[in-house]
Amino acid sequence: MDDQTLFDQAEPALDIFDEIWQPVAWWAERGPDVSAVHEMGETWGFARLDREVRAFADFFQGLGVVAGDRVLFLAENGFALATGVLACSRIGAWVIPLNARLTALEVDKIRSHASPRVIVFTTRVSPDAKLHSSRLGARHDPALSVLGATVLVDQEVRDPEPNEPEPQNRVAAMLYTTGTTGDPKGVMLTNGNLLFNAARSSATRKVRPGDRAYGVLPLTHVYGLAAVYLGTLYRGGGVDMVARFDPNAASLALAKEGVTIFMGVPAMYQRLLERAEMRGEPLAAPNLRYTSIGGAPVDLDLKRRIETVTGIPLINGYGLTETSPTVCVA
Repeated sequence: MDDQTLFDQAEPALDIFDEIWQPVAWWAERGPDVSAVHEMGETWGFARLDREVRAFADFFQGLGVVAGDRVLFLAENGFALATGVLACSRIGAWVIPLNARLTALEVDKIRSHASPRVIVFTTRVSPDAKLHSSRLGARHDPALSVLGATVLVDQEVRDPEPNEPEPQNRVAAMLYTTGTTGDPKGVMLTNGNLLFNAARSSATRKVRPGDRAYGVLPLTHVYGLAAVYLGTLYRGGGVDMVARFDPNAASLALAKEGVTIFMGVPAMYQRLLERAEMRGEPLAAPNLRYTSIGGAPVDLDLKRRIETVTGIPLINGYGLTETSPTVCVA
């Protein structure tokens, strides 16, 4: 069965899921071999992603993690973070994704505030996570070898938060953001918050199996987590897990790796244009069908230049962490 036929027969309705791990399990039954996530040349279909999510959830439970506990990830985009976000949801734990490029002082302050039971370091894809792992004394565990991560069980942890009876009302993620103050504060987002955004983002982009989103926006940020990652998986699309933005790698992916969806911040689009201009060659993106921009004010000239190069509209989105995140798109 090709991707189009599969989608026509299996398109999920809006609002049919209660927890953020469920869309992956749903697609694992209907399109097990459809591409779900990619990391450094390796691809997992939905069935493989679902198996790894279940295994990671079992691993956490073996460490004593229960519903209402916090699990902190010092991470950059890759299989470990992509899997861990969903694994935490399966057992009712709160995932706290932190950018591994934060300083030791910043990490320690948030760790003290969040009181996680477990900390995971995505050492394979992030040199900075590896440094934090060494500094804090994390250990390697054979169960995490496929994910390229290390783990630390925190001995000084508060009791779990009370578990909400309704799954959609349970906190799925706590994202730290400076927002209106200089000090990061934890924004608690429920399954319902994230699924509502994922469903609408997916529908707006008309995502379907066979789509490939360039996932360079960090999953440690709500834009990357809710819109790019969860929103693409919701309707059976696949996501490239890219740890850091590089205009050369992004240009290659757009030109030759079948990327159909690119969502970025203004600086990324600017660097793509600058690279093309410096090389005296067009920005090639033969499969690209959807682009969006957000995270910072958008210059009208930049928008026009991108639309001229790609031949498709550059959709401008506005949102904030507290609204998980999208408020409007235009």
